[in-house]
Amino acid sequence: PVGSFSIYDGTGGKVIKEVSFDTQGRVVQKIENAYERLSMQELYGLKIIPYNDGNEQNRFLICRSIYPFEQTILSKRIITKYFPDSGTSVSEEESFTFLGGGRIGKNIIKLKNNDNLETTFTYPDMINFDTQTNLSQQAFTIKRMIELKMLESPIQITKKKGGKIIEGTYFTYKQANNGTIVTDTIFNLENKLEPWIRVPFINTAGKVERNSNFSEEKEYTAYDENANPISIKLRDNVSRTFKWGYGGQYVIAQIINYTHNQLEGNSVLNNLLKYLENYTVITDSSLADLLNCNKAIRNNLPNDAMITTYTYNPMFGMTSVTDTQGNTICYDYDSFG
Repeated sequence: PVGSFSIYDGTGGKVIKEVSFDTQGRVVQKIENAYERLSMQELYGLKIIPYNDGNEQNRFLICRSIYPFEQTILSKRIITKYFPDSGTSVSEEESFTFLGGGRIGKNIIKLKNNDNLETTFTYPDMINFDTQTNLSQQAFTIKRMIELKMLESPIQITKKKGGKIIEGTYFTYKQANNGTIVTDTIFNLENKLEPWIRVPFINTAGKVERNSNFSEEKEYTAYDENANPISIKLRDNVSRTFKWGYGGQYVIAQIINYTHNQLEGNSVLNNLLKYLENYTVITDSSLADLLNCNKAIRNNLPNDAMITTYTYNPMFGMTSVTDTQGNTICYDYDSFG
């Protein structure tokens, strides 16, 4: 090894206090943030050092190196709203509990009526396995997420107020065709006001056991080769299809009540949608062409389908959006983006 180096990330650059004033210079809001440092972690990589061998050759030494990394996270926030005319104020305190890897384990908001709004997160590595064999697809996917260290995607989120569960979300995942782990289905809790919701676990039959009061809200029925969602079904059972462009970076069309199979079978519509990628900059001359393109897109859809289309400049962002009524808004950017 050539040597070692250390970089410690403190609170530098993080906001400690933020104060807002009204037009008369009176304080109307104050936000105070407190931070804590997580335990030191070590990242492994390669260190490259320029080396002069005396022969005026550009040479480099490469060695393995350890990067000591200390993460600073927000642990508490107090928001105080002031009402200058009445001389009163209201404060709300929010605290965070973190797990390994900087993941939020619990978020507690102290409400003004002395109630707490408590949000609890459950992650893949918090799921207990009563067996490791004959796993169901969902159980196997959770196991695979743990193996791949995909530990930041929640399995379950619950919110409790006044000792009762008021909201809950449950997530299932699956492997896309390229092997990437992606969201499968999102469930919302129906029967609320329970005192607690148990953490899901894998039973002896290899299946996931969870609270039975979760109902399906959104299913991601298909993904493209870049693991982008291209078809979503909501509770209303209406198809929502997404067309991605610019190398799979941005959604260029969202179509309601039109399936992915219908889109794939409509070559004229696909070519028109592909043409949207040309509008990276909207000028007076190209605007008329864009409007005609969007009109042609809508003429190639059935009357009961609704589409929203988008264009982008990949270096800056969105350049236009055309809503379901055919109304277009264009965006321009300065040199700073």
